[in-house]
Amino acid sequence: RLRSTSRSLPSAKMRVVLICAILVSMAVHVPLSHGLNKRLYGINYSLRIGPDWSYGDKRCKQYPAIESDLQQIKEDLTDRIRVFTLNGCGTGRAVLDLAPQYDLQVWLGIWVGPNG
Repeated sequence: RLRSTSRSLPSAKMRVVLICAILVSMAVHVPLSHGLNKRLYGINYSLRIGPDWSYGDKRCKQYPAIESDLQQIKEDLTDRIRVFTLNGCGTGRAVLDLAPQYDLQVWLGIWVGPNG
């Protein structure tokens, strides 16, 4: 004979929150480069680190950070990066100058939409 319980399943929103919390926890504790068994075909790379309304070094990556990123991307992830701007932060030249040093291909992506 089956017994009914007063427990109910978590709501859909709660399940999404729990899944997100688990994924964030995993991302914090397991670096991406150690979790992959193979290289990616390519990734998007952003020169931004902050919101649009920030200024200077609070909004955009500086040259040393870009150099470090590109080195790690090449070593751990892929040979190809895609950027969507070369002038948004004024540091697009750094990507173009540094990419050949790490033998990275740079693709310029285009945003197509009603506001761009």
